[in-house]
Amino acid sequence: MDKKLVYSAPLYKHSELTDQIIGAFYAVYSALGYGFLENVYVKALITLHFQNQDADSR
Repeated sequence: MDKKLVYSAPLYKHSELTDQIIGAFYAVYSALGYGFLENVYVKALITLHFQNQDADSR
């Protein structure tokens, strides 16, 4: 996720983690579109997470 979400509200306790989660969701949602069951999106988020982990370890 190279785009940073911008909020007008003050920062909150876990804003960095929340931004990463929301960014990952939007990346998956943009790739897959709408209409799938929740489980499809969950599996895609898990796959994205492990791909990012693998890329970071190289």
